[in-house]
Amino acid sequence: MLALATFLVDNMTARDEREEELEQEENLALERANALAANVRSYCERIGRSAVDAKTRWNGVVTISANDRRLAAEPIVGKENWRVDGQEVSHVEMLDRVLTFLAAGPARSNRARRR
Repeated sequence: MLALATFLVDNMTARDEREEELEQEENLALERANALAANVRSYCERIGRSAVDAKTRWNGVVTISANDRRLAAEPIVGKENWRVDGQEVSHVEMLDRVLTFLAAGPARSNRARRR
């Protein structure tokens, strides 16, 4: 009986520790997302791109909007990698995609393409 009680207590303690670690990883991922959004906003203010908006949604996805274009970046919990528009990429690749997105001008309309 004592062995069963010890096993149950150890099992509950281990589960609590795993849940706490997961919560810490989720908080870290949300901090990374908030930092990306803040850095994009700051960068765009410095270069005068007022039409760009970067927001962190409740689920940690950073949405960067510029005119009629959008880029979604999400830190992957427990990893250094990010998911950008559905693809898992490294932190460096994510930054490259964000900067490429910001460097591109507004999407051209169909009328402008025909000319």
